[in-house]
Amino acid sequence: MLLEPFKTAATVLCGEKYPTVSLIFNYKTLLILHVTANDLDSETISRVKAAMLGDLQTRYNDVEPFLVECSLVDP
Repeated sequence: MLLEPFKTAATVLCGEKYPTVSLIFNYKTLLILHVTANDLDSETISRVKAAMLGDLQTRYNDVEPFLVECSLVDP
């Protein structure tokens, strides 16, 4: 269950028949929410989520304003 949203994001964002740049910010946000630890997680899952969260939070930061604009203007 932990990796399923990553598979979905990879499948959608790797589409070759349609532009996907407008989806990057939204999927990054969803993945960050997914890997944020909660009280129901075991200690091991919490540690894995923390590592994944740390990595996700550093991705696309330099172009984030551009990604937000792309999301806003995408019909």
